[in-house]
Amino acid sequence: MRGRGGLKPRFAAPQNLVILLVCANLAVYGLCVVAGGQSSIPSTILFANGALYPGALQPEEWWRLLAAGFLHANLIHVGLNCLSLLMIGPLVLRRLGEAAFGVVYLVSLVGGSVTSVLLHTRPFLGVGASGAIFGLMAALVALWMLGSRGLSGSSLLTNVGLNAVLTLQNPRIDWAAHLGGFVAGLVAVGVLELGVRVNRRWLVCKFPEFVKANGLVLAGVGAAWLWAGRVDMPWWLVAPVIGPVVLLGIKGLDTLLSVRRGLALAVAALAMGNAVAGYWMATLYGTVLTPGCDVLAGPFGDTSRAMPALCPIQGVLPWVAAAGAVLVTVGLYNGPLMRGMQDMGFVGASLRAERQRARSLAGKDGVM
Repeated sequence: MRGRGGLKPRFAAPQNLVILLVCANLAVYGLCVVAGGQSSIPSTILFANGALYPGALQPEEWWRLLAAGFLHANLIHVGLNCLSLLMIGPLVLRRLGEAAFGVVYLVSLVGGSVTSVLLHTRPFLGVGASGAIFGLMAALVALWMLGSRGLSGSSLLTNVGLNAVLTLQNPRIDWAAHLGGFVAGLVAVGVLELGVRVNRRWLVCKFPEFVKANGLVLAGVGAAWLWAGRVDMPWWLVAPVIGPVVLLGIKGLDTLLSVRRGLALAVAALAMGNAVAGYWMATLYGTVLTPGCDVLAGPFGDTSRAMPALCPIQGVLPWVAAAGAVLVTVGLYNGPLMRGMQDMGFVGASLRAERQRARSLAGKDGVM
């Protein structure tokens, strides 16, 4: 985003990921309203759906560190957080891209949750996206320090200050979550910046944004697969294998993107990865939806939310999900796929050139 006059504290056009996050927060709040029957969500509903509490750092409760960031106590709480996200989110997203933005958001959210649990000495319930939003504010500060051309000191102070005021309107402020989210956001941007500089020597091509975003989704599904205990091996044996496998996958995509029609091959590779992920997710959750069917028990055990109508097709659901994942991937990435199919060797050259120009998160001349 270019400009010499600095960034004014106004709404920028929200991009898809920001809209998705806002919709997710509003949807979860709406479901809690339906469950609780009132606009101020009862503590029992919040706790049942992932609110933080002193025991949230126990291994079986780690899911709360993420889930709490999508829960809100009342309409004002969710409204102010969504407003702040709409104001500051596009500014960060335009500079970092969707993949890095997603990393900063999630790391800040979890960092704020962990800090909140560690620093609370009394029983409490913690909910809200403020930790993640403060992480995005920290990302703007970090980008300014890196020399992002569209951010002057005064405009940065105005944008961060305005969003901080909006976020802090809740009288029951969890300062620990805000501080933890801010620090986590700074650390996340620092690590990403280091990665950009290291990758200039290790990688040949600059990855298109959809490749990075889809890769992160597949990494998340892979982590969930490991978390579900699908590998019957101790962690001290599994951990040394994960790193090299991930690095080989990244380098493999890098190699694909550098060759003729490599962009189309990358789309095909992502489609296959998404198909495997869809197959496994359908296998996992199909057993939850149809506990009365004659199938192996799912990892979540029996549930009263049975859907017997799915029993006749339970066996083919994973294959349907896999095929659907391929079709969705091809539909979403149709543009890059067609560009890759028509490539005569120029796409790889342009991606290699972009890699050489990308010296930092802020870009060679301070602009992404």
